[in-house]
Amino acid sequence: MLDYHLIESTEDLEMAGNKLLDYSTFYIDTEFHYTAGSEKLCLVQISTVDQIYLIDSLKINNTKLLKDALIKPDCKWILHSASNDIVLLKNYLKASVIPSIFDTQLAWALLGPERFVSLSYLIYNILNERVQKSFQADNWTVRPFQTEQLEYAAYDVYYLPELEKKLLLKLKKYGKESLLTDINSELTYNALQRHDTAKKISINDFRNAWELDIDGLNALNFLIDWVNGGVDINKPEKLKNKTILNIAKMLPQSSEELSRIKGIPFNWIKKYGDLLTGRMIMATYNNPKNIELMEPEPYSTFAIKKIEGFLRMASVNICSEVNICPEIAFPTSLINDMADEIHSSKTIISASKFLKGWREKWLLKKYESFCKKNILELDD
Repeated sequence: MLDYHLIESTEDLEMAGNKLLDYSTFYIDTEFHYTAGSEKLCLVQISTVDQIYLIDSLKINNTKLLKDALIKPDCKWILHSASNDIVLLKNYLKASVIPSIFDTQLAWALLGPERFVSLSYLIYNILNERVQKSFQADNWTVRPFQTEQLEYAAYDVYYLPELEKKLLLKLKKYGKESLLTDINSELTYNALQRHDTAKKISINDFRNAWELDIDGLNALNFLIDWVNGGVDINKPEKLKNKTILNIAKMLPQSSEELSRIKGIPFNWIKKYGDLLTGRMIMATYNNPKNIELMEPEPYSTFAIKKIEGFLRMASVNICSEVNICPEIAFPTSLINDMADEIHSSKTIISASKFLKGWREKWLLKKYESFCKKNILELDD
């Protein structure tokens, strides 16, 4: 049976926190419950190698001492598939920054073609151990915990020290230690930005906006301004673009009519529905009626598909040379940017300008070489 300490009170946390202050490297995992479009942090597992702590985050809200221990200038967190965990932990600890990260899943992706591998897969392939993940889908909000649940949670951090050690040796062998640091910083920044910064939307984010008439387009422009903070009316959380477009299509004139549209919390509608619909209808009356109706954009063209196919082939060939997972080196967002550049400039080499930072060192020359060796006939 694996030894661990379950922390369920502020007093227990104070004792653990004082011990954690003596360490700077932490092996961390979390268990959460996904509901109503968001994650609720339920358990935090922390290993110092010497001891494993399981912190009941539903019972403990005062995390100052834990924050002081886990977030110090010289701290390092080791996790598997870190992007979701770091957002949950940053919020739980009420932290403005997080320490440097070592993501075992990412480290593996810099040593071959695989990206989103499970922890049990890594444990088997690197440590030759089979582990059971039978409690992964449990409802972690239910109390009290089962002993088997807690053992499962403890084992999620038990293997991380040895995984880190073995992966670091492999990264050193191929000169990829600094590469991991660079990519970890990039992905950590992106994960926190997605959570902390509300993305501005535009009419280009609504593929079917062309279906709207003049009043609908005026309504959609008002709603876009509202979502972006230009209209002083409270917004519901996680409002989807599909819902926004449906409001513009249906043009509800009261909270009652607005309540017929899926995706809007009923309590929000009771409080703000009449105000929003009234301001929206006013905008459709006051805004110009001479704006042009939109034309539908094609979902795709063979010209774009040829470019995307070329870039996918380039990414696989280049990544096989440097032994890095293509999804890391050439994520979909980068492929799309490169494809748009090629489509507009009519030259494949022009897309190389997007290979910046660590990609300039590892990928740029190989992409330029690939372009010289491979011809892509671009349609006019």
